[in-house]
Amino acid sequence: MKLIKNITRVLTILFSAAALVLFFFNFGKVSFADGTFVVRTGTEFAFGQSYNGADIGASSDILFCIILTAFTLLFSALSLKFKGSKWAAIGFAAVDAVYMLVIACSMPLKFLDTQGFKNVAGASYVSMMPLWISILLFLTLISAVANLLAADKLAVDESKGQLTIPKKVIKFLRDYKGEIKKIVWPGPRAVIKNTIIVLVMCLLIGAFIWLLDWGLGALIDLVTNIG
Repeated sequence: MKLIKNITRVLTILFSAAALVLFFFNFGKVSFADGTFVVRTGTEFAFGQSYNGADIGASSDILFCIILTAFTLLFSALSLKFKGSKWAAIGFAAVDAVYMLVIACSMPLKFLDTQGFKNVAGASYVSMMPLWISILLFLTLISAVANLLAADKLAVDESKGQLTIPKKVIKFLRDYKGEIKKIVWPGPRAVIKNTIIVLVMCLLIGAFIWLLDWGLGALIDLVTNIG
């Protein structure tokens, strides 16, 4: 189990580092009306670049993914010393992987800011870079979860008496199911009766507020006319 823990820890760091590095490679292509085009890295799309006096708009979505990937790598590295960092690494990796998968599978142009382009004929991603990054991030998530479970199993074996995370989840679901069975659901008549009571009370309170508003408005008009 210690071997699995160490291997998954290293894999988590390697996968997240590889995903971050891919943002510095050719990420997409912007074609112009004159037939020329420029190839930009993920970081250049994220922070924006200029071409022939035209500012290539920065993509906040790609920048968001870069930040998430950097935090995933950071917390993966911090998990070597701090146990709580494992949960943070899993959280950032999950959000980042799903977000990057959306970019890879949906229309790429939605994630590029083309407002600063001049004479743009079209913009498209080259190769399958977003998809590769997404795959690496999902691998990061899987290895991070495996590392957490392995570390938890070792801690439980040493302490004796505690439950592992899967057993805690199962126990919670069983307790939840037991509590659900204790609920007494109202019958149709009780539901209709309570619904009518709620509607009547809403009407009464609404009428009271309307009368109060009308009365205060009339009072203000009276005071204004007297003044």
